[in-house]
Amino acid sequence: MTRLGPRSLERPSDQGSTLVGLYGDPLPASVDRAGLIHHPTTSWSLDWWIGAEDRWHFPARESTIRQRRLGAGPVIETVVRVPGGDAIHRCYRAVVQGAAATIVEVENGSGTPVALALALRPYDLVGTPSPHPTKIEVVDDQVFIDEAAALGLPRPPNDMSVSLSDPLVRLQAGEGLDGDALVAGIGAHAVLVFALPHRTMLRFVLPVVPTTKGCSVATAPEHDSVSRGWTAVVERGGRFVLPDNGLSARAAAARARLVVEPFPEPTIESGTIGTGTALIALAASGAEQIVSSALSRFADSFPSAVVSAPAGSSVMHAIGWAACARGDRSLAERLLEPATQLVRLVERADRSRTSSAVAEALRGLAWVCRAAGQFDDAERLFARARLMEGGLGRRDRKPLSEVEQQATQAGGAGAFGCDDFDRAARFWLDTRRLMLDEAEPGGDGRAVLELLPNFATAWRGGGIEVHRARSPLGIVSFAVRWHGYRPALLWDVEAWAPDLELRCSGLDPEWVTGEPRGEALLAGVASALPDAPSAGDSFL
Repeated sequence: MTRLGPRSLERPSDQGSTLVGLYGDPLPASVDRAGLIHHPTTSWSLDWWIGAEDRWHFPARESTIRQRRLGAGPVIETVVRVPGGDAIHRCYRAVVQGAAATIVEVENGSGTPVALALALRPYDLVGTPSPHPTKIEVVDDQVFIDEAAALGLPRPPNDMSVSLSDPLVRLQAGEGLDGDALVAGIGAHAVLVFALPHRTMLRFVLPVVPTTKGCSVATAPEHDSVSRGWTAVVERGGRFVLPDNGLSARAAAARARLVVEPFPEPTIESGTIGTGTALIALAASGAEQIVSSALSRFADSFPSAVVSAPAGSSVMHAIGWAACARGDRSLAERLLEPATQLVRLVERADRSRTSSAVAEALRGLAWVCRAAGQFDDAERLFARARLMEGGLGRRDRKPLSEVEQQATQAGGAGAFGCDDFDRAARFWLDTRRLMLDEAEPGGDGRAVLELLPNFATAWRGGGIEVHRARSPLGIVSFAVRWHGYRPALLWDVEAWAPDLELRCSGLDPEWVTGEPRGEALLAGVASALPDAPSAGDSFL
């Protein structure tokens, strides 16, 4: 058998990984699309192999691998087909004995017993070998790496091999392992074999920071409790239900991704436009603590330079949008002076003073003014921005077909590539704009909250629910139900502003209301309505 590498080398068409961590985790682990786990502070990875009645199954090479996310958060399940059923690997992060740890569960979902081999491999997720000598020692139910406990076991292994040569060759040949428990050197391997009867599960613990005290498996939480906790965290910022084929779940996964590691704060000196998008995505997700922290740090600064007008304007617009969505007036008042300075810097960086970059920065300042209760100043700034763009407001909504195409680019666990932050933020915002979008105050001074602005015909007849979505124009809840072939809209907007109008142009171009809550039977539009049922037939 040739040397076994990670999935990225064995099946290059199936590259990618997903971060597994706590909320705001500074050291999230990565799990590839076959279940190989790597901690960022180590030079080794933890693999899993299944010895079934027919042969050894190596997930990195198997074609039957499936992977999904359990709930909204980073609880990743990887499944490989074996005779009589499935072998199931789950990976998640939790606090064990007061410290962060990655937890691995392996379950035999087949009807026959199998052998489970946990393998410490001297490479990362892309196969880069470790250049450093490593000492590995197995003592009872603990694996020590360089004198620190790095892996807690539920019981001592039934068989094992710790050596500088790859034990995989002996395992593949059906030979017993040598039972060695100690090795030191470059390229050290370890394989621990456990009997796994049918319908049973074993749990293992990998501390984020190895400890000399050992790792207890007994106190590690189960995956379903961690999954429920993450879903509750994500849905604090709103819950979205679409009549789709998994789009709601992928959007929830993207929202959870935004808070798995520390937020890359908007830094106008870096010239990174994407950080502005990230801040808006976090604000739209209801990540109040992260958003408040980022805005407070900006309020305590006084920008003195920008790398480029587009970078500065992107950050300025995001700061304003997030300030309104956060709804903290005192914080918005603190933002006014540094935000005004930032707009001046953008104008100075763009000598024409008529570009879309300046208009975007003005909109950001207008949103800050609005959050601070200065509505007249906000309206003048919005008007100036519209004048620069010939009266056209910002409209960058994507149709359902394009958003669904984005979703197909994520892996089974909903991660884009190696769990790319910016792509997750853009995908989440594009999905959100299918459900609701904000229009700044126009020439009549009225701000508009659009529900289902580009209603997709594929959704007709299906139920749509949005619960407590964060918006700079209020906290929005609404639902669509169908009466025959006509849509009924129920809505409730908290923190309603006196100049706000609610529209649902995608289902009724003529409908508009100034009421913060209510219900209405909409007329519908021809392209968004199904055919009327024949006499005696139901809509469904």
